[in-house]
Amino acid sequence: MCNTYKVCGKRHLPKWKLSKKLRNRKGQFNKDRRLVKIFMTVVGMYGLSLIGVNTIWNWAKSLEKTFVVENSKAGDVIDNLTLEEKVYATAKQFKINGYQMYRTIVCETNLRNIQSEIRDLNGPNGREDSWGYFQINLPSWPEVSKLEALDEDFSIRWAAEHWYKAKWYGYNRKIDKCIK
Repeated sequence: MCNTYKVCGKRHLPKWKLSKKLRNRKGQFNKDRRLVKIFMTVVGMYGLSLIGVNTIWNWAKSLEKTFVVENSKAGDVIDNLTLEEKVYATAKQFKINGYQMYRTIVCETNLRNIQSEIRDLNGPNGREDSWGYFQINLPSWPEVSKLEALDEDFSIRWAAEHWYKAKWYGYNRKIDKCIK
């Protein structure tokens, strides 16, 4: 008989190879389990039929529904949005980059709803005739009034509508930098 110190020369098999149960070379049971798989499939299909296909389909469709909640405070929450939240919401609505839109306001006016600070002797107050968060130049856009340009909601919506038509000189979208 062989042990770790002495080898007899016979090829001794491991104990798991001597057992009468079918096993693979790793020692795992190697029995044919087709009947078990068939049985489990039949039981699963029977269980599914008890629930009903329509029930499952209706449950899946109910996940898509949006909930309509009538809440008197909902209007108050929407009215109290910050400038940044309004910009991002409008940008999402128009499918534009909200970050770039917000950075344009930061670079143009530093988050102030003001007249342009660029000197122009022909403009009002000796400065350029550009107003609001997005510095809407009134001579270039005659359909926009000064009050509209200073209105926060109007200027954000106007900028989103004219995002690809107008040019803002205070922010470069390609390099993400303020230009002064």
